[in-house]
Amino acid sequence: MKKRIFTGLFLPILLTLSLGVRIYGVHHGYPVLVSGDERPVCKNGLRFLVLNTLEPEHFNYPELYSYLFGGALYLYYLAGGLWQLGDLSSSAGFTWFFDPVEVALVGRLLSLLMGVGTVAVTFLIGRRAYGERVAAGAALFAAFSSLLIQQSRFALPDVTMTFFASVASLFLIGIAQRGDRLSYLTAGFFIGLATSTKYNGGMLLCGLLASHLVHPRSRPDWKGILNLGILLALGALLLGFLLGSPYWLLSFSKYYQALRYEQANVQFSLQAGNYPWLSLLSGLWSTEMIWGVLVTLGTIYALRRRTPSDRVLLAILLPTFLYIGSWPKGGLHYAIFLFPLLGILGARFALEIKGDSFARFAPLFLAAISLPNLWNGFQSGQNLSREDIRITAARWIESSIPDGTVVGVYSSGYYPPLKKTYVERRILREMMQTKSQHPEIVASLKALEEETSFYAWIDLEFSMDHLYVPPAYEQSVDIDNPKTRRIFSRNYLSYEKMKSRGVEYAILPEASYARFFTGETPPPGTAEHYHYTRNRDYIDQFFSSNDGRFELIREFKPRDGSPGSKISLFRVR
Repeated sequence: MKKRIFTGLFLPILLTLSLGVRIYGVHHGYPVLVSGDERPVCKNGLRFLVLNTLEPEHFNYPELYSYLFGGALYLYYLAGGLWQLGDLSSSAGFTWFFDPVEVALVGRLLSLLMGVGTVAVTFLIGRRAYGERVAAGAALFAAFSSLLIQQSRFALPDVTMTFFASVASLFLIGIAQRGDRLSYLTAGFFIGLATSTKYNGGMLLCGLLASHLVHPRSRPDWKGILNLGILLALGALLLGFLLGSPYWLLSFSKYYQALRYEQANVQFSLQAGNYPWLSLLSGLWSTEMIWGVLVTLGTIYALRRRTPSDRVLLAILLPTFLYIGSWPKGGLHYAIFLFPLLGILGARFALEIKGDSFARFAPLFLAAISLPNLWNGFQSGQNLSREDIRITAARWIESSIPDGTVVGVYSSGYYPPLKKTYVERRILREMMQTKSQHPEIVASLKALEEETSFYAWIDLEFSMDHLYVPPAYEQSVDIDNPKTRRIFSRNYLSYEKMKSRGVEYAILPEASYARFFTGETPPPGTAEHYHYTRNRDYIDQFFSSNDGRFELIREFKPRDGSPGSKISLFRVR
């Protein structure tokens, strides 16, 4: 009876704890600072509401997460959220420019809920594959994984894709065990949804094939392989993908070009001679600590046992590790959808280690090694809750540099959140004209204009209308590569052009240029070498100027674990 009570309470308590640790810090950057990776996702969700269309603005990701995000924003607006300016289009667009974190927060809460849902689904997969004790241990890992917690606090598709991938994995185990058509249909549909959220989810196809082949009734001939079940799964997969990303058919060329660029981008690295597979493993171990080692041992143990469930999970894990691990510019977050499966194998390994004395204490061991991950999750939320150095820099600039000053910014993805004269001020004044029949709205907009500083914003990096490849690189670089073409079609404002355009101050965020001053210089003649040396030389002119062209007047440095990196403010003399 006591065991039943504990089992019944375990999952609700764990879900509550996982919700609590994820929600801490989810408001980071409020009200004005949205991370660079979140911005295109937020713009997609907003575009659907502002322009009353289902066509996305950015094609780097498939559409499903953006649709869910847009739907959540619409419900939030109906509940009284966003700037209430009389119509959905005006309210959503205006809020993005003046309170962008209010928009991002809706997407972050969506990610958070998907993260908590992933904990529950991980429990279900573990129970179906290896029993309730393994399920409980795996759910502990999913609840307190440092990476899963951190990614749940951002308006990004990664955790939502992980949720759909986990549901698909649950039914892939069902195919291996029962081979029923419902499992085939559901697994295929959720693989489609996962892939329609982020392309990495397509690696679950390997698990679909494995689960189909390991089922006892599968025949090794072509009729057995191409039976009705697998055909239903593939059809459901296609349906799920196209329901989530219909513009893959309607705007195929845009998606294809974006996908080509992303593939080229992950193959581009400034760190010569790195070992991406080892980087992936070391990232797992450093991020998840003891659990990271345990899940690695669990994967090796699964290779030895090779039960039907092992074969299904390994068919997803190993090809994905080999593929993502081959990317020179890879990162652990690309493999985040594997984490629930890794947690299951890690918990199974700990619970099946021979020796009754250890087996008795294995659940306590799993709970104990989860505590450092929980603490990490709490600390990362605490750090996110502190004021980002970019907000600190923006506040100082607004109090010290006059409204309307021309400011040049290197790499706008890491800039202090300043309002622009040609964007926010123009939008504000147009909105006052549009809403002239609503004096209460106009009054609030005028008050906002009076309390806001606006700056003439100039990007120091700009796109050229032509491709320029220096002679030293003409014979050695592949200009058909989208990433290479982008590098050789970008340029930077010289000191003379800054002066001619009236730039009075230049902002240089360290986060955008630090990589050009670390590690070895890439091999000569490569696009990486050109990108590295050109950026390094451009930034170096600000810090080593001996002719008085640039004067460092202020550096903003994060303290006590607050987010962000150093920002340098120069006067252009």
